[in-house]
Amino acid sequence: SDKENALPGAEAQAFKRALSCFGLGRYLYDVDGEWVELDDRGLPRNFPKLPRWATPNGWLAGLRPKPRRNRRAAMRANGRSGPGDFGSHPTNGNSGSLIAEIEAMENKIGKRLYRGLLKRVARVWSPHQIQDIAVRQQVLAQMQGAERGMARLQAAQARLSPEVVQKVIVVLNAPPTKIEDLQTLHSLVLALEKEVETSQTQE
Repeated sequence: SDKENALPGAEAQAFKRALSCFGLGRYLYDVDGEWVELDDRGLPRNFPKLPRWATPNGWLAGLRPKPRRNRRAAMRANGRSGPGDFGSHPTNGNSGSLIAEIEAMENKIGKRLYRGLLKRVARVWSPHQIQDIAVRQQVLAQMQGAERGMARLQAAQARLSPEVVQKVIVVLNAPPTKIEDLQTLHSLVLALEKEVETSQTQE
């Protein structure tokens, strides 16, 4: 619910602002987002690994993150479809460009998910109502993650029969056109990709 997400959202914003005070805010945006599965207690089943440049030894050795555009191009070229491809990170555009980028996401992820993310992340109906640039960046990052998730969803659907896809959707009660949050999208994507893996092992 919104109330359940309010505290974690506030904590996340406070954490980001604290990091910015120490000059570490940009560090977060250079680390590619990655989804992890949670257990019944809501704890991660495993922890993602940091890229080598993000470790003290790697940094001292001269390793640096690739420019954001290069990283996105590389991910598209490699056709990544693992959990790490689901997340994203915001661009460092100015206030106006961030709003334009957010608005452009509506056609990419669908109106329902677009509105749902605006409501859950920023508690607004329009990106023009978001005053905090950090919140705009967070909204854009969530929507970019949703775009990747929708691409994975479509790829999994294309490799399964309509009957199998519908069965998973019914079990999760998650019709793609009615998804309003990333967690539901993530659960549906993982379930469909698991069905793809199962069908491949049976061939």
